[in-house]
Amino acid sequence: GRLHSSNRASTVARPPRAAMEAVVATLREQADLAGVKAFERPALLKLFQALNGDITEEQFSVICECSGAGDDPASAVPVDGLCAFLCPTLGDAPVPPVPRRPIFFDMKHSNNAARIRLWIMLKDGMQDEIETRTLTYPELKSEDFAKINPLRKVPGLLRDDGVTVFESQVILSYLEDEYGHRKPSFKPATPKARQHMELQIRVHDLYIASPNCTAPGFSHSQGAMYLSHGWHGPARGMDLVTRAAKLAEIWKQLTWLNESIVGPYLAGESVSLSDMTWFPTTIFMEFMLPRVFGWPDVFRETEGPFPKLAIWWLFISEQPAFKTVRQQIWEYWQEMAEKGQFEPIIAEVAADTSGLKFKYP
Repeated sequence: GRLHSSNRASTVARPPRAAMEAVVATLREQADLAGVKAFERPALLKLFQALNGDITEEQFSVICECSGAGDDPASAVPVDGLCAFLCPTLGDAPVPPVPRRPIFFDMKHSNNAARIRLWIMLKDGMQDEIETRTLTYPELKSEDFAKINPLRKVPGLLRDDGVTVFESQVILSYLEDEYGHRKPSFKPATPKARQHMELQIRVHDLYIASPNCTAPGFSHSQGAMYLSHGWHGPARGMDLVTRAAKLAEIWKQLTWLNESIVGPYLAGESVSLSDMTWFPTTIFMEFMLPRVFGWPDVFRETEGPFPKLAIWWLFISEQPAFKTVRQQIWEYWQEMAEKGQFEPIIAEVAADTSGLKFKYP
């Protein structure tokens, strides 16, 4: 078998050493990302086709066989054997890693991921510097994505050095620090102003957008607007008392935010990480609170309960990046409304006779 493989190997013409080193480095990078020591043949074939579109089936078969996979079409191809065959002169020396772009993992409707999306859109050159991958729900729950974020939630970030990061504010702060030399800056100029921005973000993340518990049955305050037993099942829904308490929390924190606004942006004269954090969540509220619970349109009523908040919201929602993100999130929830996601909540609230408060003010 070894002789047979050697003879067949002579039929594969290798490109110059430099080109093969680059191929080997890419293969090892992909194997590391996937956490595998052997490639399944269909996946490897797609990878080769991406690297060298004119590879023939015969050439691919020879490469697999000579890499130690044998002639069984179902057998996986060992990474080390593959790399040794493609570029044997490298010996056992480590292959220099190929520089790669950071990868941001996103979902269209996610308010927490949208803050990263806004940052990438607004920071000079970042749409070319950072790769964005928009996940489907099956991909979100996959074992592959669990290696990026063990909570199987977006956002996630794979840094250019291969280290994974999760939690939206951690990612956002890291990116702003890592690329602080790029303009514009999204942190205020003074310590006091930065503290104010950080507090606004902290209030959002603690009291609106996080359940602070990964166990089933716990949800964030924002979940009161769209999670139900009828649509999501017992693990993610909530009873009416809990829903009412969480809606009260939303009203309370919007009241605080209204008083906290510096203007014209949340934390001062220029857009900051605080604007990127709060704005996507307000789209959830804009869509759901009037539609499901009968709230007024608090983000457009400049003489309503939250005048400073409405002035900020009307101002920022017309800026191109924010306008784009609003449309993305709105479209998703429009689709879910048409599918009936909010109907169980509307029915539960209408049937309540206990006097719980769902509509504000």
